[in-house]
Amino acid sequence: MTRKSPHPVCTGMSAALVVSAWLSGVLCFVQGQQEADKAQTTEYDLKAHFLCLLPSYVTAWPAHLKVDDSKAIVLGVLGEDPFGHKLDKAAESRGKKGTRITVLRFATVGDFKPCHILFIGPQSEKKEGALQSLREWQQKTPQPWPILVSDSAELAREGIHVYLFLQADRRLAFAVNLETLRQSEIRFDPNFLSLSKPLPR
Repeated sequence: MTRKSPHPVCTGMSAALVVSAWLSGVLCFVQGQQEADKAQTTEYDLKAHFLCLLPSYVTAWPAHLKVDDSKAIVLGVLGEDPFGHKLDKAAESRGKKGTRITVLRFATVGDFKPCHILFIGPQSEKKEGALQSLREWQQKTPQPWPILVSDSAELAREGIHVYLFLQADRRLAFAVNLETLRQSEIRFDPNFLSLSKPLPR
C-alpha cells in the first residue's frame, strides 16, 4: 500500500535539507521540551521523538497495516522498556500536531500484537538478550513485518530496518539496513534514506 507522507517534504536538495534539519534539530527540540519540564534530556528522549517522527517519512507500508487518517499509528516496544514515560509523552506531543500514535508494550514475544513500528528492547543486560528476542519473534511472526527498530548494533546486522545510535557529539543518527528494506514492503522517503549512516561492522 503506497501512502503519501502526512507531512510531505519538498523535492530535490531542499527536501534533503528539510530532513537533515529535522534530524539535527531533534536534540534542540527535545532539550526545549525538557527545559519546560525542568527535566534532564537523555538518550531515550531523543530516540522516543525519533520513533514518533519516523512515520512521517514512510511512503509505503505492508498492505495489512493500512494507514489512514482514521487510525492511529501503533508503536510497539518488545522486551524491557528503556523509554518509560518518555515515549508516551513524545506520542502525545505528535498527537497534538495531527499524527495519532498509540504505544503498546510487549514484555515477551508471546504478548506481541500487530503494530506499525516495533522497537526491540534489550530483554536483559546480556548482549544476546535482544538477538534472542528478535529471532524468536521472527520465527513466530509471519511476514510482512512492521518497521523493526533497535539501538543494538548487533541487531543492525540481523534483519531490522533501522538502527539508532548517538554520535560522538551526542547527536542522534540512524542507519538503515537496505537489504532488509528491499526484502520488505516498507518504503522510506529517498531524502530520508540519503541521511542514513553506514551500518556498524
